Amino acid sequence: MCKVRDLSVAFHGAKRRLTHEVLKGISFDVFPGEVSGLLGESGSGKSTLALAMLRVLPAHARVRGSISFDGRDLLQLSEREMRRVRSAGISIVFQEPGLALNPVMQVGTQIMEVLRAHHNWKRQRLRDEARVLLVQVDLDDIDRIFKSYPHELSGGQAQRVLIAQGLACRPALLIADEPTASLDSTIQAEILALLQKLRRAHNMALLFITHNPALLLNFAERVMVMHYGEIVEQGPTAAVFSRPANAFTKLLLSSMDQRTLAAAGPA
Repeated sequence: MCKVRDLSVAFHGAKRRLTHEVLKGISFDVFPGEVSGLLGESGSGKSTLALAMLRVLPAHARVRGSISFDGRDLLQLSEREMRRVRSAGISIVFQEPGLALNPVMQVGTQIMEVLRAHHNWKRQRLRDEARVLLVQVDLDDIDRIFKSYPHELSGGQAQRVLIAQGLACRPALLIADEPTASLDSTIQAEILALLQKLRRAHNMALLFITHNPALLLNFAERVMVMHYGEIVEQGPTAAVFSRPANAFTKLLLSSMDQRTLAAAGPA
C-alpha cells in the first residue's frame, strides 16, 4: 500500500547557510490492513516523517526520496492532487486535541467541515454522517458532544473526536501520532482498543507512532525503531522485542518490565 524509499528531510535556515537534517534515508513499507508501529524517543523525527507522508511540511523543508501510495509517488503529485489524497487516502490523528481542534467551533461542526471538503452533501447529510462517526468512536450523549466546544470535553473525549475526524473520509491508511501520550493508562488502553476495532471494521492500515514500546506489544504486527532520523531496526514486533539487534532498541526496551517483554514470545 505505502512504500517509503530513501526519504530524507532537511530544514534550511536563513540564506540557506544552516541545514538541519531530520530524516536520513528512511525506507519502510506499510501493508494493507496491518498495524505498524513507529517507535522512537522525542526528537527522533517521528512526527516529521508523518508530516512528510502527508506533504504538509513547512516551505523551507527540503525532501528527497519517494513515498509511493497506491502506486503513485506522493512527492510528484500537484497540490490539487495531494488534497484528494489527504483524509480520503491518508489521514492523521494528532497528539494534542487542544492544538488540533478549533477552540471556537463546536466539535460536530468541525467534523462536518472535514466531510464537506470531500463530499458535495447537503447540510443534513453532513450532520448525520458526523453523528455516525461520533457513535463509531464510542462516545456517549452524542447530542451534547456534537454541540460541545473542545474545552468542554475530557481528554479522552477530545481524542475520540480527533479519531472521528481522521475516519471521516474512510482513509486506507490512518497515521496516529502519539494519540495516547497525554492520557492516563486506563484511557490509553481504551483508545488502543478503539483503534484496533476501527482498523478491523474499516479494513484500513494503521501507522502508530509512539515513544512507549509497551503500547506496541500485542498491538502492532511490525515495528520500526527510529533514532536520530534513521530507522535502526525493523521487523515483526515479537521478533524485535524478544531479540533486539540494535543497541538503541535494547536501551528503549530496557524500560519495560522483563515479564512484559517475555510475553513478546520467541523470535
